[in-house]
Amino acid sequence: MNFRKTQDARMKQLASEGIGVSLKQADPITPEQDNALWESDNLGKASSQAIIHTLFYYNCKLFGLRGHDDHRNLQTSYFHSECGHSSRLYDIYTGYLHSVGQGPFYRRPLEGCKFGTQPIGINKLYSIMKNMCKNAGFEGNFSNHSGKRTSAKSLYHVLSLLICHAQFKNWLRLQTVA
Repeated sequence: MNFRKTQDARMKQLASEGIGVSLKQADPITPEQDNALWESDNLGKASSQAIIHTLFYYNCKLFGLRGHDDHRNLQTSYFHSECGHSSRLYDIYTGYLHSVGQGPFYRRPLEGCKFGTQPIGINKLYSIMKNMCKNAGFEGNFSNHSGKRTSAKSLYHVLSLLICHAQFKNWLRLQTVA
């Protein structure tokens, strides 16, 4: 019993000194890396694998999905396309949804730009972001959490711009009143 208390105290002391403690955080995808993913055809419509990567990455980035459970439980019925606005990303989503029909969102990629009826396996979902970044030649710690960190970083940037804009408008209003 006394040994355990001594060991616990020593471990706490070492941890407070930073010894034996290493944080392993997922790296976010930078805007330059985002462009490189598109240019290297890891994202886009070049193949069914690129389409899956695009959908996975943007489901992380736009909707904050992270864990493989979030992606595994995703259904095609959760997406509705009445926008009418065409963009590269919108066209990929609508083309994919039209191609796979109802059911699980992520389907096994086949040759060309076709998809099977079976959902992608849990282990494949778990490693999509890591493999995509590795294929693009990125160095760092990339995992599915990288998409969520990218989402949070983008949201923080937009919110800080909005706050600056609101403060500037308020400053202008104060200047015209004075």
